Amino acid sequence: MRPTMSGADLPEEDAAAPTPIRAWYALAILILTTIFAFVDRQILNLVFPSLQQSLQLSDLQLGALQGLGMAIFASAASYPMGWLADRYGRRLILVAGIIIWSLSTAACAYQTSFMGLFIATIGIAVGEAGLMPIIFAMIPDIFRTRHRSTANFIYFAATILGGAVGVMLGGGAIGWLTANASALPAPLASLEAWRAAILIVALPAPIFILLVATLPVGQSTARAKEATGTAEASAGVTMLPFIRAHRTTFACIFGGIFGYCLPLSAAYGWLPLAAFRAFGLPPETAGVQMGTAMAVASVVGVTLPGVTLKFMGGDPVQRPLRIAKAFLLFAIVPSLLLPFVTSSWAMFVTAACQLTMLIGVAALMPGIVQDLSPDALRSRILSFVGIVLAIGHAASPLFVGALSGLLTGDRGVLISLSSAGMLGIAISLLCFGLAPKPLARTIAEVRHRAAE
Repeated sequence: MRPTMSGADLPEEDAAAPTPIRAWYALAILILTTIFAFVDRQILNLVFPSLQQSLQLSDLQLGALQGLGMAIFASAASYPMGWLADRYGRRLILVAGIIIWSLSTAACAYQTSFMGLFIATIGIAVGEAGLMPIIFAMIPDIFRTRHRSTANFIYFAATILGGAVGVMLGGGAIGWLTANASALPAPLASLEAWRAAILIVALPAPIFILLVATLPVGQSTARAKEATGTAEASAGVTMLPFIRAHRTTFACIFGGIFGYCLPLSAAYGWLPLAAFRAFGLPPETAGVQMGTAMAVASVVGVTLPGVTLKFMGGDPVQRPLRIAKAFLLFAIVPSLLLPFVTSSWAMFVTAACQLTMLIGVAALMPGIVQDLSPDALRSRILSFVGIVLAIGHAASPLFVGALSGLLTGDRGVLISLSSAGMLGIAISLLCFGLAPKPLARTIAEVRHRAAE
């Protein structure tokens, strides 16, 4: 955790930071690297129809590739990757992550069994596990103090849009491959189309390795560790007693986060296959349509909470939670309509309406969790968000895959997506509905401690 520096510390820190032009260049490289990671992750979802037919995989196995392979192992590797980054250098570990996830992506192209694919997806998950935590830790080393909040917002927005851009670029790669298969080099031309597509999206890895390895990043790890230790020693609060004292607050907030994660993860993972089964849409077209719809949903979903918070009155402590519950209620209608859409575009527009509301809820959560966290514990409490999301990302694809496997007809996946949406929204509404009083008590204590 990077501490808050006092006014006396700022000149030294700013002197070590890169110049503004170099800083924005570094942020651009980090954003492009994140999008590259999303493309490598999303390409498997886009080729699922061909991959499933080629390897004779069940829907449950596809769900396991998305859930267990990606989410659980990403969660398990996140803290070790962060520890290595703090100890041995953030650029070095980020470069190592790129190598791991790109080689694992390429390895997926050569697998002939579910177990081989499962192991390869674990490699992708491990390589990408430290991506966003490391980059968020690098931003204070890159930017002078007055630019950090802007840089953090831009990168957060980029991570939200990254999934949509990844789908669009992945779909574009498949489309290009379909149109230019005869022009490919012999090693690629001899492969099945889905295998060649996976290899192609992994090819830019050396470029990103070189760009990240030469980033202008200052380091102040030793000073940060020393300051962090001082802050924790003087805070008078420790993790486990604080969590036990406020367990109801944590259960409600993190239970709500788990709930809305279910439909979010289900949509991103299963919509391409739903489009293929219900409407015969090829992966390259599904990628473009879904990416466009998701990009719009991401932009509106990130923007909407800030606008609503600005104009909505009431208790400022409870306001974000009230807005989150309102967004969840609005998400019910598109969730119910999914099984009844009559075209692929209608499906993606309906899903985008649902995801706009859910992304709006997600955008409110960091502020709520920050408010309920004492300064000395904030980064560790925020890390729980990633763990809860990983559990949700693991459970959701398995739920959809298991349910769709039991249903007959070409709309089984759509019905399963609708079911995941309603279940997740119900969980979030229940948890957030129970949260106001315990949340208010927790925030009051945190603010009292800060004022002492």
